Amino acid sequence: MAAINIHQEERQLVITSKTIDWLTKNTTVSVFDPVAFTGYQRQIDEKHCLKIVSYLKTSSFLPSAIICACEEYTDQAQLRIVDGQHRVHAFSLLANQDPSRYAVIKNEEIPVVVMI
Repeated sequence: MAAINIHQEERQLVITSKTIDWLTKNTTVSVFDPVAFTGYQRQIDEKHCLKIVSYLKTSSFLPSAIICACEEYTDQAQLRIVDGQHRVHAFSLLANQDPSRYAVIKNEEIPVVVMI
C-alpha cells in the first residue's frame, strides 16, 4: 500500500491504508490496567461492537481512519491501535459470526494513520 510520510516537530506520521483482513491479524490493543498502570485503551464494549457488526452486514464503508502507533513502521509492522479498536474488533466478530460476509469485505481498504 502506498504511504505518505509526514513530519511534525520531531514526530513522524505515516498515512496509508490496510485491508480489513490485515487489520484483524496485525493489530493489538493495549488495554489500561489500573493496578500496573500500563496500557491506555478502555475495555472493548461488546454491545457497541455488535452494532458495528450489524452495519457491516450491509455496508463496509468506513471513511474515518484507524489511528495506530508503532516504534518503527514497515508495511508488515505490528500496530497498536490508538483509535478504532471497536471497529477492528467488529471486523473480527464478523469473521466469526458471518464468514461469508467477511469474505466479501475482507479486502476492502481502510485508511490508517500510524504515529511513530
